[in-house]
Amino acid sequence: MKKKLFILSLFCLILIFATGCHGKKFISNFELPDSFDTTRTYDISFWAKNDSNPTQRQIFNQAIEDFNEIYPNINVEIQHFSSYPELYAAILQNIGTGTTPNVAIAYPDHVASYLENPSLVVRLNELMVDSKYGLGGQAIAFKSPKASDFIEKYLDEGLVRADGTSYMYTLPFMRSTECLYVNKTWLLEHHIEIPQNNIFSWNQIWDICRLAIQEDPDMIPLIYQSSDNFFIELAYQQGNNFTTVSGDVLFSNYDNKKMIQNLNALYKENLFVMKANTGIYPGDRFNKGQCIFGIDSTAGSTWMGPNSPLGAAGLDDFEVMVTTIPQENVEEPMVLSQGPSLCLFNKEDAQEVLASWLFLQYLLTDQVQIDFAKTEGYSPATNTAIQSTDFQNFLNSETTYSVQRDAIQAVIDSTSYSFTTPAFLGSALVRDEVGKIINKATQSKTNIIDINLIFQQALVNCGF
Repeated sequence: MKKKLFILSLFCLILIFATGCHGKKFISNFELPDSFDTTRTYDISFWAKNDSNPTQRQIFNQAIEDFNEIYPNINVEIQHFSSYPELYAAILQNIGTGTTPNVAIAYPDHVASYLENPSLVVRLNELMVDSKYGLGGQAIAFKSPKASDFIEKYLDEGLVRADGTSYMYTLPFMRSTECLYVNKTWLLEHHIEIPQNNIFSWNQIWDICRLAIQEDPDMIPLIYQSSDNFFIELAYQQGNNFTTVSGDVLFSNYDNKKMIQNLNALYKENLFVMKANTGIYPGDRFNKGQCIFGIDSTAGSTWMGPNSPLGAAGLDDFEVMVTTIPQENVEEPMVLSQGPSLCLFNKEDAQEVLASWLFLQYLLTDQVQIDFAKTEGYSPATNTAIQSTDFQNFLNSETTYSVQRDAIQAVIDSTSYSFTTPAFLGSALVRDEVGKIINKATQSKTNIIDINLIFQQALVNCGF
């Protein structure tokens, strides 16, 4: 009920923001000053999401302190949020009052919603390549990362559709993906062969799940954490239409309806559950040996496994294998790239925006990247941070939690076959609605679902 009320409130905020923007005088597009005025003092705000992780808070606080030593005239005030939806809703609410932060953690989908006011977020295309203040700029008082330092695919994820064209509105901060966490000990004890490339097909997964419930009817063989990711990744793996770069919403089609009907049948076989409907995170049962497979973000790797530093305590020790999510075609895997990005909000004072841009770049320096990546199953966004001696030592250290290490490596390895969905005004709502489709199809073991009605309601909620 709380989640439904939150989504309803969020949707209302989007509607209020959208209707309130029409006729409103917008800020002029940001123009980079010739030089940064160091005689002034700037008070800027940074809104961050950190999973209530005290270590992540310390890293952000240390970054702010170190940055202030370099630029003592720039004071940064941080506000912490425990979830992306909470941060997203707060920014939408503050848009109407003109009190958005200067820098914020954001998904490109969320930034697309902010662009109902087209000049609210700074386009980074020209700013990034400025010789003085762009990435790696010569006038910056610290070693800012160059554009060439970033993994190119991660940079491309910052493209957001606005005014009929895709512009760079975000820069990648951390990257993660979804992984399949496997109770390898259980598979070996049941003489189940591990695929040579460690990538399971969905058919293999469902066969193993059937074997598991035959042995123990009380077991939940597979728990999937993210409903929207499940829909999107399965649709992409099957080659089904979803959305387009131009903003066309195509998810309501025969192929996706058939996909959901099949999932409903598998759910009624007791083969899997969704976290959204049960409140059960994968680690809650996986760590206790009460499920075979958990599908969750690599950012949750420190919660997975019987000896995990943050998750539920396990009853018995077992070997955890971390691998790519199940695939329709194991020869051509597809996984969703995700993780926090950074956006820069426009203000009437161009010097204030420049000060904020300098701080945003500091968050992308190697040490901040490396320190934050170590807290969870994140990969830094730059090659320089990934290949640094510090980070490589962390990945190869015997003291690093093995599941976390393997999850980070999975992010790095999956770069070549990862994908993202197009970001445009309304894409965040589409993502939420397809997640609801999955949830409605996995609620009851007895009711017959009206597949056409479920999809029709999703389209209506998306504004069609």
